[in-house]
Amino acid sequence: MEQAQVPQANAGEKRKWEGADTTAHAAKGSKTGAEERTEKQRIVGKDGKVLICELSRNRRISVGEYNGKKLVDIREYYEKEGAMLPGKKGISLTVDQFQLFKEHISEIEDELYDTRS
Repeated sequence: MEQAQVPQANAGEKRKWEGADTTAHAAKGSKTGAEERTEKQRIVGKDGKVLICELSRNRRISVGEYNGKKLVDIREYYEKEGAMLPGKKGISLTVDQFQLFKEHISEIEDELYDTRS
């Protein structure tokens, strides 16, 4: 099985996701609304989760399935015997919870970047 490059939060450091397999899938991407397809690598771990990005050395966002439900997983990882493994610290959001989170992004940004004294 071929290891794949992990999407990086910081472009300077390149790391590999242990046990990852890559497959190509088409992604829509057009500002004009026309269906233009571009190839994008899909990184799938041994646990079947699709790696979305690596926030930092030990934090990752992935999408997977548990008991038949799709979940967005934001989790800390730890290294053991050369492999990165998921830790206890993290959160898994259902599709409904993720949609609600997305609806409040602008409010979160307002609070994060608020310049009030």
